Amino acid sequence: MGFLAQGTVQMVQKSGVKLRVHPISDYKVRHKTKNQPAKEYTVFVDESDPRKAVIFPVEQDFSVDGSLKNLLAQAACNQVKVEIEIEISGGNQPRVVGLRVPAPPAST
Repeated sequence: MGFLAQGTVQMVQKSGVKLRVHPISDYKVRHKTKNQPAKEYTVFVDESDPRKAVIFPVEQDFSVDGSLKNLLAQAACNQVKVEIEIEISGGNQPRVVGLRVPAPPAST
């Protein structure tokens, strides 16, 4: 089951290559608690049921499937808007398993 979001990406070197997503406004929410600055989150929507979603802080790093590293690095360098598909399995760190470049228009 894949979850999708759109935005630009940043490659991060932390014990291997990781990816950070900078979502477009359609896939971003902000939450402010009393006396705290607003915190931003990326919303990933279930591709088979758009009523289901998962959220991660925008600072979340994602593992990258090896076959996608070169393409993601190019997208990060050129700041191209992409559609990212992640997979979440059994308590492991979410992993990027799919990519669409350029991202299709966000549905309204």
